[in-house]
Amino acid sequence: MRMLIFVTDDEPAIRTAIVKRLLRRHHRVEGFESGEVLLKALEHDTPDLVMLDLKMPGMSGLDVLKQLRPL
Repeated sequence: MRMLIFVTDDEPAIRTAIVKRLLRRHHRVEGFESGEVLLKALEHDTPDLVMLDLKMPGMSGLDVLKQLRPL
């Protein structure tokens, strides 16, 4: 089953590695550099899974999770 997965990490190398690995498993994947950018993307699309880095500058992964809970 092809899932739509959103990967959020402020470190480009880590984000790219995760995205590539998931693409090799034939998932649809989008990478985001911050929680703020992820939240904007969620206004237009609903993924099956969201992967969050917990420690990011600005909005942390936990802050993003608090925003996602009501959804």
